[in-house]
Amino acid sequence: MPQFAAEANAIRYQDNVEFLGICLDNDRKAISKIMKKNKVDWPQIVSEGSSGWKSSLAKQLKISSVPMTFLIGPDGRVVATDISLQSVHQIVSDWN
Repeated sequence: MPQFAAEANAIRYQDNVEFLGICLDNDRKAISKIMKKNKVDWPQIVSEGSSGWKSSLAKQLKISSVPMTFLIGPDGRVVATDISLQSVHQIVSDWN
C-alpha cells in the first residue's frame, strides 16, 4: 500500500488525476487508520453491509484483486481496468 499510495500521489499531482478508493472492509475506524498511515488522502467508498469479497459493491464492480484500478476518461467512460499505475500515467499523459 505505501508504494501504491506514493505512486498514485505522484500521478495525481503531475497529471491532474483524481483517485477514488473502494474499501471492501466496513470498519471505518480501521480504514481511516490505514489510510492515514499510508498517506492516502483521496476519498474512499466504504462497503456497507457484508464486507470483503462478498459485499454487493465487490460483486457489482467485479473486483477480483486489491488494489484494482479503473481508469475513467474525461468523457466519464471506463477506459481500462486493472492496469498498472505506470499505464495510467502513460494514458493520461496522452490526454494532456
